[in-house]
Amino acid sequence: FRTKGQAIWDDNGKPLRMAGSLSDISKRKAVEEELLAAKEKAETMAVELLKANETAQAARSEAEHATKMKTEFLANMSHEIRTPMNGVMGMTSLLLESELTPAQRERLDIIRMSGEALLEIINDILDISKIEAGKMTLEPIPFNLQDTMVETVELLTSRCSDKNIEMALRYAPNTPEFMVGDQGRIRQILINLVGNAIKFTDSGHVFVSCSYIHENTNSTTSDGDECVMKGLLFEVTDTGIGIPEEAQKRLFDKFMQADASTTRKYGGTGLGLAICHRLVEMMDGKIGIKSKEGEGSTFWFTIPLPLSDAVEETGAKEWEYDVRNVRVLVVDKFAINSQITKEYIENNNMRCDVATSNDEAIRLLEEAQKSGDAYAVAMLNHKIPNMDARILAKTIKNNKEIKDTILIMTTTNGLRGDAKEIKEQGFSGYLVRPFHSRVILDSITCLLAAKRDGRDLPLVTRYTVSDSSIIEKRNNF
Repeated sequence: FRTKGQAIWDDNGKPLRMAGSLSDISKRKAVEEELLAAKEKAETMAVELLKANETAQAARSEAEHATKMKTEFLANMSHEIRTPMNGVMGMTSLLLESELTPAQRERLDIIRMSGEALLEIINDILDISKIEAGKMTLEPIPFNLQDTMVETVELLTSRCSDKNIEMALRYAPNTPEFMVGDQGRIRQILINLVGNAIKFTDSGHVFVSCSYIHENTNSTTSDGDECVMKGLLFEVTDTGIGIPEEAQKRLFDKFMQADASTTRKYGGTGLGLAICHRLVEMMDGKIGIKSKEGEGSTFWFTIPLPLSDAVEETGAKEWEYDVRNVRVLVVDKFAINSQITKEYIENNNMRCDVATSNDEAIRLLEEAQKSGDAYAVAMLNHKIPNMDARILAKTIKNNKEIKDTILIMTTTNGLRGDAKEIKEQGFSGYLVRPFHSRVILDSITCLLAAKRDGRDLPLVTRYTVSDSSIIEKRNNF
């Protein structure tokens, strides 16, 4: 209880009475005691939490150290495994070049394919281990990006041939060629994305493109976040199985594939896309996917590579010809190929039309000849609907009105055979896709100059024109 009292006095200073009060403060005291107890408990909990944090920090440091040691171990072991595997693969290749019975060759082929699959897994483990250990470094050098893309896609074209699907490569006009960057890592990303596209596509096509984004463009990253893209944009589009929306966000995680059935049917470690993701991030880029299940996918990545001050110089050519306004006919059943070829031709100030069948090609050639504005060159795809390009070439050469048209055969799959035979069938040039945009210009220029000068050239290929065409001059870096 709390007591309170006082005396009351009159005006003369004499006491009149006493006044006071008695209050029950039991509840307040109880609250104060509860607060005090709570304070003591909170202080005790704070001390315990501090100890728990210290313990957790120590455990985290220990786990990080263990992870680092594990990663370094995997990196070292992967390297140690890869070295003898390269020896196995090398000796297998040498054996395959020797005289073998059919049974021996079949068994060695199985060893080679199994070794390649194992080596791919080892390389993936080595790369992801080096990245996690912080040992992956980039080696920027000046290089020609278009050449790199052509060479990379060319390496994988045979896989498309084996599955009877089309492969197309587009290097957009006004996209710089000479860049500074890690050429090997860019090639690694492309090989992974294009290889996956081929793996998961059973019919249709795989389309690889590179363009330059001059203005900021909004897009969505692999994590589903909005981002702004600027710089080089690479896209790999396929008509394959597609990826469910719920699987897309985790697709770039380690050891992840769309579902378990994907691993069983197509194989793989699920590390490739994770490695691509990390490499693109190391280059200050972004990576993402656009896909719909059953309708194919487009994987894209963008990286801000600086331009190189390397230059192209035109060497001393054996031919010169003004191709401006020259008329070219492209005969191709595959729309993407014909569009790319048309774009390359028109970008060099020539005129171009497209025919998708032999009948349409003959009709356009005859109409152009009668109008006085004939096609100087016709580029025929080896696979034309209802007619082989060689038969169409024979038809053209047997037609006195259009027989003077210069014919170039194009194909995605290199044909085994005698160049002399192709030449005798009426073709003056033979180009295998993917080809550099300048190869078309140089081939047409060479053939038109030879026709003007009355020279009979051997079959013109990209190797023919590369010997005396554009010479790349690089500064010392």
